[in-house]
Amino acid sequence: MKKKNESAELRQIQKRLRQALAESGKKQTELAAAAGVSYKSISAYQCRNVLPSLDTFAKLCLYLEVSADFLLGSKEIGHTAAGDPSLISMALIQARLRAAISDSGMTYKEIAQAVGITYQTVSSYMHKNVFPALDTLAALCRVLDVSADFILGISRI
Repeated sequence: MKKKNESAELRQIQKRLRQALAESGKKQTELAAAAGVSYKSISAYQCRNVLPSLDTFAKLCLYLEVSADFLLGSKEIGHTAAGDPSLISMALIQARLRAAISDSGMTYKEIAQAVGITYQTVSSYMHKNVFPALDTLAALCRVLDVSADFILGISRI
């Protein structure tokens, strides 16, 4: 059952990504160059069960000037101010995710149950260089009541 829901959520993320790209008027090749990935990767993010890394996803959002929260289905309005993609890093994302988990006041077990992952997975986000997939990030942000734009370094709040 969880796999079916994950697939549905992935399809919605892909649909919103395709929508953002179409509305931007930019080409896939431009998006690929801006994100530092291949044209084929951009195509895969939109049509196959392939998800970008979190830092690549943040760069896609910045280039398309669209909110990560919108692409992940957490809010209706999609546009956001453009930022500096060079400031996006996995270290920043990890630090913000760890802070959000710590500041939540919830135990790892409570977070895991609310998100539908294991306690060990939450612990890995805190103590190892492990990062959630986009659909898991969306669920974490909802549970932790934090913006995906903040976690990804797209916004300061």
